[in-house]
Amino acid sequence: MNPKRVLSLALFMASAIAIAAQPINRQVIIAQADSLLALPPVSVMQKTKLPRSGDKHDYYSQARYCWPDTTKPDGLPYIHRDGVTNPEIYSLDRPVLSTMANRVSALSQAWALTRDDRYSQ
Repeated sequence: MNPKRVLSLALFMASAIAIAAQPINRQVIIAQADSLLALPPVSVMQKTKLPRSGDKHDYYSQARYCWPDTTKPDGLPYIHRDGVTNPEIYSLDRPVLSTMANRVSALSQAWALTRDDRYSQ
């Protein structure tokens, strides 16, 4: 086996072990989860722009660097502007998806520590 590959794998494993060995702050995890229980759920219905289907229930995402073509009356097709984020993405479902994923992670951690069903509802 390639010595550089062996070293690379050894460093990777050492860092993974170091991360796993970090102490779990049980109180912080549970406090965060408790604060999330009081919040209303997030929904794709919170978006301000309709997807092409016309159904607000449908998930709506768009490429980060795509912008309406200002030379066309309807802005279509969108054009690519490398490295420039179209702020429209923040009015679609991206923030809702991110919020939901973060909440699921926090609540799952609290459930794993406590087995309290409030965190899994």
